[in-house]
Amino acid sequence: MAKAVARAGSESSEEPAQPLIALRGISRLYDGGAIAAIRNIDLEIAVGDCVAIVGASGSGKSSLVNLLCGIDYPTAGTVSWEGRPVHTRRNWSRLRRESIGIVFQEFNLIPTLTALENVELALLGRGLSAGLWKRAEQWPREQPRLIV
Repeated sequence: MAKAVARAGSESSEEPAQPLIALRGISRLYDGGAIAAIRNIDLEIAVGDCVAIVGASGSGKSSLVNLLCGIDYPTAGTVSWEGRPVHTRRNWSRLRRESIGIVFQEFNLIPTLTALENVELALLGRGLSAGLWKRAEQWPREQPRLIV
């Protein structure tokens, strides 16, 4: 079982803050369990943490990232956001729209749109009008809380 551990010297007398996102006993199996991309992972990421997921090809990095942002769903275990379990596609969609920024390894752009139009498309998901980038003073001040 993999488990993230606190950094040395980070102990305090205060009760620890709720993690931004937590994975508990997460597994992701494929082909009816014949292939285990991830098996029994526990991970907590706190607000402001910077986490690097490294490993050999085929070690489950992409599967883990897909689970962290709700693109894929675990075969077993629980994913929680700020202490609340995230179960439904609707919950994940809201989190991706409001709190999670995704930078894909592959570009995943719509080929008939320009790069700018592809970015504007993401803004429409937040209810913002196209062309908003021209009015910088109206740009949302909020930044995504988790970028994967």
